[in-house]
Amino acid sequence: MFTKLFESGFIGNLEVANRIVLAPMLTCYTNGPYVSDRLIDYLVARAVGGAGLLITEIACIDPVGQLEHNQLGIYDDKFIPGLRKLSDAIHNHGSKIAMQLGHGGSACRSDITGTQPVSCSPVPQRRRGEIPRELTVAEIQDLINAFVSAAKRAKMAGFDGVEIHCAHNYLLRQFISSYSNTRTDKYGGSIENRTRFACEIVNNIKKELKGYPIWVRINGDDYVPNGGVTLEESKIVAQLLEDSGAEAISVSAGTYDSPQLIWSTPPMLLPPGCNLHLAAGIKSAINIPVMAAGRINTPALAEQILLEQKADFIAMGRTLLADPEFPNKAAAGKIAEIRKCIADNECINSLITKGLVCTVNAALGKEREFSIKRVSKPKKVMVVGGGPAGMEAARVATIRGHTVTLYEKGEFLGGQLNIADKPPFKGDISRMVDFYNNELDRLKVPIIFDKEVNPDFIKKEMPDVVILATGSSPIVLPIPGVSDENVVTANDVLSGKASFGQRVIVIGGGRVGVEVADYLRTKRVFVTIVEMQKKIGSDLGLSFKETVLNNLKKSGVTLLPETTAIEIKDSKLVVQRNGKIETLEADTFVMAVGSKPNNDLINKLPKSIAVYPVGDCVKPRNIIDAVAEGAKAGLEI
Repeated sequence: MFTKLFESGFIGNLEVANRIVLAPMLTCYTNGPYVSDRLIDYLVARAVGGAGLLITEIACIDPVGQLEHNQLGIYDDKFIPGLRKLSDAIHNHGSKIAMQLGHGGSACRSDITGTQPVSCSPVPQRRRGEIPRELTVAEIQDLINAFVSAAKRAKMAGFDGVEIHCAHNYLLRQFISSYSNTRTDKYGGSIENRTRFACEIVNNIKKELKGYPIWVRINGDDYVPNGGVTLEESKIVAQLLEDSGAEAISVSAGTYDSPQLIWSTPPMLLPPGCNLHLAAGIKSAINIPVMAAGRINTPALAEQILLEQKADFIAMGRTLLADPEFPNKAAAGKIAEIRKCIADNECINSLITKGLVCTVNAALGKEREFSIKRVSKPKKVMVVGGGPAGMEAARVATIRGHTVTLYEKGEFLGGQLNIADKPPFKGDISRMVDFYNNELDRLKVPIIFDKEVNPDFIKKEMPDVVILATGSSPIVLPIPGVSDENVVTANDVLSGKASFGQRVIVIGGGRVGVEVADYLRTKRVFVTIVEMQKKIGSDLGLSFKETVLNNLKKSGVTLLPETTAIEIKDSKLVVQRNGKIETLEADTFVMAVGSKPNNDLINKLPKSIAVYPVGDCVKPRNIIDAVAEGAKAGLEI
C-alpha cells in the first residue's frame, strides 16, 4: 500500500531499509550518562517494530553541555562498552542506528552541570533565565574537537552514523540565530559566520572519519520574532552545511524563545504535517536528502510527502512512541490496528519526573515490565466501565488469553474521552476511542451496553476477577444556590446535555475549567473564569498553556484568579476578591471544580472475587493514569 515509504534509501553510503526514522528524543532512561537496559529495551522495541533507522537522544559531547542528570554521554571512552551493547542489540533486529551529538549551551542549568552555562553570547533563554558565559574562540575550537572525538567514539561503538544537533534550544542553534548570537568575531554577524561553528564540526568529522555518514538537524524556522532564523535563512544554513560535507538535513522547528512552545513537538493544537513546508523549502535549496518531522502520524501522510518529493525520509517521534509497531502494521496494511498518537504531549510534560511516557502506550519505557504473555490458566474476567482504563484492561487481558466481558452503562465506549475531545483542537482524543473500538472488535470481546452493574449481578455471574473502571463524577461546589436550574457541570456542557445563555461564568480555573471556557468561547458567548488559586490553568501542559490562555484572552474571556465563589443567587455569583465582596452577573454557571471517584462497588463484592479498581474510580486523574492502570491490571490477573 505504501511503496515509497518502504523503499530503501541512502544517507551518504548508509543504506536504510525504509524511509521511517525514529526521531531523536530525550528519554531520561539512562543511568546517569551511561546506557541502561531500559534505554536498550525502548530502542529495540522500535527496531523490532520495523523502523529503518533509529537516532538516539542528544548525546552530550561535553559535561558542561549536559541537559539532564539522566542523559546519554559520549564525552569519554568509558561510555563505549555500553554504547556497543546498544548498537549490537539494534543491529540484531535489522535496523540501523545513529547517534545524535550535541551540547545544551544556554539551555543547560548550573544545578545539573555545577557550572555557569555557556553560549555564543551572554543572552539568556527566555524560559531558562540563567545568563550564559560567552565562549572564547579557543573554547569553540575545543568543542569542535570534542564533537570530532564523540563521532569517533560513536563509530567505535558500532553506530552507523551521527547526526549533529543544530536545532531547537541548543548550542549550535544558538550560534546560528541572530536573536541569541550578538558576537562580532568570525562566529557572529552574517549568517555565514553564525553557521561557521556547525560547518567546522561537520568538516572536521568528515576529514577524520572519511566515508562515515554524518548529517545535521536544523530548524526550518525558529518561530522567534526579531532575530530568530527564518526559512529563507535556513535554506542558506542547509547549503553551507551541505558544502561542508553534511550528507542529509533533518528539519525541525521552534526554540525556548518562541512565543509559543508548540513547534518542536507540535501538540494537537497544530495540524498533522505542520512543519512540512519547512522541509519542502529546504529540500528545494539543496541536493542531499531531507528528513521531515512534525506530527507526521499516518502512513498515508508519510507516503504522500515522499511521493510529492517534499522530503526523502520521515522522522517520526511520538508516532513511534505511541506504537513501535507502526512500520510493521503499515507495511502489512493493518492501518486500523495502529495505536494513534494523540499529541497531548504528556510525554514532554512528564519527561523529567517520570522519564519519557505516553498517554496511549503504557509500555513505553517499560517494555520488559509490560510485555504481554499468554496465561496457562485463563480466568473469567468482568470489566465494569468502558472508559480508557476499562478498555485497555479488556484489551490486555484478552490478548493474554482470559475470557473477558466488558459492561458499559452508556451506549458507547470511551467514557469521558467522549467529552474530552470537544474543546477546540482536542479532537485527536477521539482517535483513542476509534482504536479501542477496532481492537476490542478484532479481539471479539463481548461488550454489553446500557448495563449498570450492581453487586447482585456480579454475584450471579461469579467472575474470577472484576476490574472496576467505573470512573468519576463532577463535584458540585457546596455553596448556596448550586441546585438552581442555571447551574450545570462542565461535563454536561461538553456532552451537549446542558444549555447555556449568552453570559457564562465558569467556576474553577483548572484544566477542565479552562477547556470548557475554550469550548464556550467558540459558541460566541461571554465567558468569565473564577478561580480561587493564584494562577489559572496551572495544571495545563506547558505546550498547551500559553496558546490556550492567549486564545481565551484574545476572545475576550475574563480571567479572575484569587477569586472565591461564595453564593449563587438568581443570575448573580457572589465572590470574594481582593479582600472585598463582589457580585458577578451571568445567565449560566458552570461547575468545573474537580471530580469524585465512583467507587461504591469496591467494598460490596464477595471476598472470593479478585477486585482490581483502576482509573478515576481510584482517584480522578488524567488519561495517562487510566490507561496505565488498565494495562497493569490486565497484566496482573
